Amino acid sequence: MARFLDAPEEAAHLGAQGREHVRKHFLLPELVRRYLILLGFYSGSNQEVPEFRLNDLTYSETINVVKAKNMLKKRLSLDKQCSENVCCQRHINVTP
Repeated sequence: MARFLDAPEEAAHLGAQGREHVRKHFLLPELVRRYLILLGFYSGSNQEVPEFRLNDLTYSETINVVKAKNMLKKRLSLDKQCSENVCCQRHINVTP
């Protein structure tokens, strides 16, 4: 702390860097911008790979996980519609 009192220009520079870091990573407009970029990419409307990472998975791995979850939801939904003894034709066509 004493160092910054002795060097106000350094303190101002560090403060400016901190504000910029918070603006880029934590403020609502930036979060919304990133969300919209990801939404466009994962929906297929934008093929450009985002410049930031969502998590440790690659984008193709994440897409495969989402597709698998959607397929599972669809199959579970059809399981509820079918009786235990008779399976409908639509359910048979869903199998991967």
